[in-house]
Amino acid sequence: MATAIVRLYGGIGNQMYQYSFGKFLQKNGFNVLYDQSGLKDQNNRRKTSELSFFFKNIKLLNREFGLLLWVLAKIGFIKTVKENKRLSFIDIKKYNVGKQVLVFSGYWQNINYHVPKDLPWKNFQFSIPIKPYAAIHVRRGDYVDHPRFICLTANYYNHIIEYIQSNYNYKIIIVSNDINWAKDNLEGKDISFFKSESALNDWYILSQAKVLSIANSSFSLWAALYGNVNNVIQPERWLNDGSKTNWGKSLWLRK
Repeated sequence: MATAIVRLYGGIGNQMYQYSFGKFLQKNGFNVLYDQSGLKDQNNRRKTSELSFFFKNIKLLNREFGLLLWVLAKIGFIKTVKENKRLSFIDIKKYNVGKQVLVFSGYWQNINYHVPKDLPWKNFQFSIPIKPYAAIHVRRGDYVDHPRFICLTANYYNHIIEYIQSNYNYKIIIVSNDINWAKDNLEGKDISFFKSESALNDWYILSQAKVLSIANSSFSLWAALYGNVNNVIQPERWLNDGSKTNWGKSLWLRK
């Protein structure tokens, strides 16, 4: 049996894609480990993965061992399989040969790798001390000048607020990584703004909404896939190239 080491990149949402890809590898006969040595926070400081909060029995390598693997891969002692292009699909079976160790490096967001209902989510025991609510994820930060992802406008979010208030009788919670911008630009009756010091708390608030408006972001997409969400609203366009996407809807149908 070959061993696959999946490198983790980005925030919680991207890491969930990489974890799900690892489960895909496992289904194809690999022993799977996860390398968290390359993870950094928004201040470029090293951090550990939060995936163990979500998934049972995940095999996370410690940072020192991950760095050793990085060196071995760099000098060619261990083969690295790099994602050829974001959203591309590779034939995994040809790599599962013998007892070799392979490092898989990429984001692995192709729809064909992922079946969220097959992931071993932990059972959470959180409590939300308010009545049922709607939530809107406002993603800004690195999206403001991002070359690939659209930064959704205040007009877009205000339209979503109007739509929810016209069709549902729920209080609206705004969750954002730029809460000051949200407070200055979004308006409507009976809305509140939520920003904790923990991305996990933000994610959980999104995942428990009865109506959830996701951004063009894997962070809120996975909240919709995992959570107790009844109705999901997503932007028609995610990318600056103007193309439409069924990315979120396609994964949603697999829930």
